[in-house]
Amino acid sequence: MEGELGILPNHTPLLTAIKPGIVKFTLEDDKEEVIYVSGGFLEVQPKVVTVLADVAIRGSELDADRIREAKRKAEEILWHRLLMLITKYW
Repeated sequence: MEGELGILPNHTPLLTAIKPGIVKFTLEDDKEEVIYVSGGFLEVQPKVVTVLADVAIRGSELDADRIREAKRKAEEILWHRLLMLITKYW
């Protein structure tokens, strides 16, 4: 699945995979935060949203080199997992 997903208060419960990219969220004090994630999972419950990712970098710490390195690591992990599945089921 491609695209963006917006979560508002009282959103229906949800569990979904997320691809590498930017995640934006608003804190209780209305301050917006930005993080880069290497991919992972997003879980939405009535009062909490949880993001599980192998790599997460705060927006204030982002720079092009760190993003490229995080992306490289995420792709390496995905390829390793894919090769394991192919080896197991082929």
